[in-house]
Amino acid sequence: MSDKTTDTDKIDDKTTETNKPTDTTTEPDKIDRTEPVFDIVYDDPTNAEETVEEIRVTPSMTAGGEEDDSPENQTEPDQAEPTEPESDDETGGQTDDESDDKPDEPSEPKVTADDLEAEQVEHAASAVDRELKSRKDTFTFKTYPTLALKHVSVAAGRGGAGGDVLHDVSLEFYQRRTHAVLVSSEAERMAVTGLLAGIVRPTDGKVQFKSQDLHEYTPQEFRGHFMGFIPQRGAVRTDWSAVRNLVAAMDASNRNFLRPKPILAEQLLQQVDFPEEMANKPLTAVKELDRRRATIARALSCEPSVILADEPTSQLGEETAETVWDLLSGLTRHDDYCVIIVTEDRDLATRADVTYEI
Repeated sequence: MSDKTTDTDKIDDKTTETNKPTDTTTEPDKIDRTEPVFDIVYDDPTNAEETVEEIRVTPSMTAGGEEDDSPENQTEPDQAEPTEPESDDETGGQTDDESDDKPDEPSEPKVTADDLEAEQVEHAASAVDRELKSRKDTFTFKTYPTLALKHVSVAAGRGGAGGDVLHDVSLEFYQRRTHAVLVSSEAERMAVTGLLAGIVRPTDGKVQFKSQDLHEYTPQEFRGHFMGFIPQRGAVRTDWSAVRNLVAAMDASNRNFLRPKPILAEQLLQQVDFPEEMANKPLTAVKELDRRRATIARALSCEPSVILADEPTSQLGEETAETVWDLLSGLTRHDDYCVIIVTEDRDLATRADVTYEI
């Protein structure tokens, strides 16, 4: 093998030397570090002295790619443009101003099991929303009723010799709604009221409170904690004051109250607009409308889930009956009460949110 060095080898050596960074510098104000630098390599070996050139693209170049000859854009011909050494910091050798202008490239976030689960839940929720929008006239979800009659029958008289007063009746009652059960006779009214209040047992079927058989509760537990009953007559003692009637109902419920019972009684009476100055006077001294207000406050005293009213507007004038209706229907607008009215008055029944006819 010959030890002579060919011209091509010399060209490669000079090319390597040209690519090495030089120590020459230029004035800082003439260097735009954001300008791209391109290396042009000539294939002609005769032009070995200028094999590699560095061309810096500047805004002063003309549209044809020629450099502007103005003095401020000229640089010394024999000096190579300095190159910035690589930096290990986040800016990559850029100045602080340039690193602020250039946003950081976002790194790919790590996907965790929680992220996958959240994505699945979001996907399922979107699917449910689409299903609901496509079925506007149907119910996709159904909540459990607060109180319900499931295929209930009640026989008349002992042993059912007189037939059924109620036969295979199914009714559902929900919170935050006013319900009316329209009956056609006194016997039906007493049967429905007795079933819902837990006083009468059905011959067939079940009465359920929050999906549990009503008769699994003791009468004192159900009517003292969950049911506020407003009977047609005898709801309050007229020889007692309104406050005393409410305190007695609280005592009978065996509930624990966080505040003194007389104070709670006064607040409940204020809630139903009972005259404050008559709160500690016998109910014989107040109007019939105010006695009805006291019966509603008494039903609320045990903090129940259900308010059951038996003919609440009977024997009342039109204006007084309207006031009682407003009080009962207003309970569902401000609290989670389930209000049930048992009545033979069709006009009253049709004003409820839900009306059942036996």
